[in-house]
Amino acid sequence: MESIQTGILTADPSMRRFLNETIYAYGRRRQVDIQCRNADSLHALQEPGPRCDLLFLDDGVESRSPLENARVLRSRKIETPLVLLSRSPDGVFDSFEVDTYRYLVKPISQTAVFESLDGIRKRMVADRVILARVGTSYHAFRSDEIFLVEASGKDCLIHTGGGSYHVANSYAETTGQLPAEYFFTVHRSYTVNMERVRSFDTGSITLDNDLKCPLSRRRKTDFYRTYSRFVRQHTAP
Repeated sequence: MESIQTGILTADPSMRRFLNETIYAYGRRRQVDIQCRNADSLHALQEPGPRCDLLFLDDGVESRSPLENARVLRSRKIETPLVLLSRSPDGVFDSFEVDTYRYLVKPISQTAVFESLDGIRKRMVADRVILARVGTSYHAFRSDEIFLVEASGKDCLIHTGGGSYHVANSYAETTGQLPAEYFFTVHRSYTVNMERVRSFDTGSITLDNDLKCPLSRRRKTDFYRTYSRFVRQHTAP
């Protein structure tokens, strides 16, 4: 199971409680291991501890706005993705200066927190680049643009929304680079991106670009189970 380490910087007990409850509810809903590190000051935040994958910065810590505290953190070379929680939308454009991941205006909803965590999880486990030789040159495929990988002799075909590519990489080499949470081998020669599945029956799968591939009888039950879990994990609350 993947693990996500979040950080919460707030001096407001009610906001701390809400974020902790929401983050742990997210972990249960998405079936991921998630931890919260709480701090009420920049000094406490920077004490030795696990590195955060995502940090929520609240209003009013050390009498500063979340944008001001974000500037302090960036000046200290802290590159953690930041979610700024503010009472006012006025700082949203200035927040780009500190490479803010999300800017949320209070009151904060559970859905907004879930969406922030979904986005960072996708960045962590799904946004990979697959480098493959196409003809005489190399092509970089983002994993989220790949719909299907198909074995083709010693090589393979990569099917995307923009077309299909015959690449010199082997099927095993290519599929081995794909994020396991998003891709499933439905047949010995076919691996699908579960985000791109439109429909399926007992013997085939149809993807969003109308491409079809076989679903082997031996892997059918495992695919049903895995795909059902995937949908639960990636559906908004």
